[in-house]
Amino acid sequence: MEAFLYIFISIIIVGFIFTFAALVGNKKESKGDKRRSSSHRSQIVAERRGKLGEETVAYMIERIQQKYGGYLINNIIVPVRRGSSQIDHVFISAKGVFVIETKNYS
Repeated sequence: MEAFLYIFISIIIVGFIFTFAALVGNKKESKGDKRRSSSHRSQIVAERRGKLGEETVAYMIERIQQKYGGYLINNIIVPVRRGSSQIDHVFISAKGVFVIETKNYS
């Protein structure tokens, strides 16, 4: 019963996170804008680095998940008025709900 309560509360918290993300919003560039940009190559490199960073963090969280249990959700897309917003990782465990935004700076 205790595990059910943790999962139920976690689902409610994740719902609030989605609602907040939808209200805040995040305007994204359209693909046409990216193609016309003079820094298109830089944008591609940055996206690849970002993806690598997200995959690395997901792997690390999965190791924690295997050791301590919990649930991991990666790459959540939340629709908003002006496009969409993305949450990199949400980890739900008995200790809490953790929303993780990954940045890969070089």
